[in-house]
Amino acid sequence: ASSIAVDSGDGQSGSATSQLGSDFVVLVTDEFGNAVSGTQVDWTVSSVPSGATGQNLSVTQINTDSSGLAATRLTLGDKAGDYQVEAASGALTGSPVTITATAAAQSATQIALVSGDLQSGTVNSTLTNAFVVQVTDDFGNPVSGVTVDWTIATVPSGASGQNLSEGQTLTDVAGEARTTLTLGDKAGEYRVEAASGTLSGSPVTFSASANSDAATTLSLLTGTCQNGELNTALPNPFVIKVTDDGGNPVSGITVSWSMPYAPATSLGKSLSVAMSVTDENGEASTTFTLGDKEGLYRIEAACAGLAGSPVAFTATTDKSNFFDGFRHYHFGIPYVLNDGNALT
Repeated sequence: ASSIAVDSGDGQSGSATSQLGSDFVVLVTDEFGNAVSGTQVDWTVSSVPSGATGQNLSVTQINTDSSGLAATRLTLGDKAGDYQVEAASGALTGSPVTITATAAAQSATQIALVSGDLQSGTVNSTLTNAFVVQVTDDFGNPVSGVTVDWTIATVPSGASGQNLSEGQTLTDVAGEARTTLTLGDKAGEYRVEAASGTLSGSPVTFSASANSDAATTLSLLTGTCQNGELNTALPNPFVIKVTDDGGNPVSGITVSWSMPYAPATSLGKSLSVAMSVTDENGEASTTFTLGDKEGLYRIEAACAGLAGSPVAFTATTDKSNFFDGFRHYHFGIPYVLNDGNALT
């Protein structure tokens, strides 16, 4: 014997953990190409996909037969990818011979989240990263060509405009499927589900948060038209709200409070704060202490550049007979009394 070479069986494929359909066969010959029997051939699995287990050969050592042939059959491991087997025989030319087989994934059994969860963005914007899932078999091998259905499962109350770039996708060679979410016009939590038949883990849920856009509007929330005793603090604060174009509350906005109108010569009137910052609900407030004079007090909340600014609040004193019948006041509008008469 002088040389060894592949006879048949190279380039086969099968499902992970399955035995290949044909043997790996090598041929041993003399220098003139004549088959040589009785030559020992050693078989080894020389290379497997990372983490693979369970791969084995039907025989690991055998002598060539009368036709100079030696054979073994490979059972693939549990990981998809290439498996290489070597046939070696001493110092023969061509030794060791390498034969390759490929393991494919088994049928899909599970779906899992890969990336894209817990993102955040401004209302009406498209999230930076796609939502990605992976479909695999029982051994964690990616499975391609599996249909994944995407749906928006939960949105903030009243939200509109939210959408997905894809409503149905097929897994790629990495077993992955993806879609991208455009947030709606309401701040809050959006949830997207990826479902695939009866696969374990289906549906997979992704969450994303929409944040308010830039502040555009200042409005009165509560506290106006209160009545109290001279030199006492009103029971309820004056409260305003700052929102964006979609009506979402905007935090961190500075609001200035002032008192442009009060009874003449009144003393002791005061605001608990002259400047406040909106909280997570877009609200800011101040508390007013009435002065020592009966009559009407007007407080304003202002925020430069916002529609509705300034917002006006009013308060009166218990001992002001003139305002006993006060129902509503806005600067420049007549006072309305209980008898229905208007005074300007």
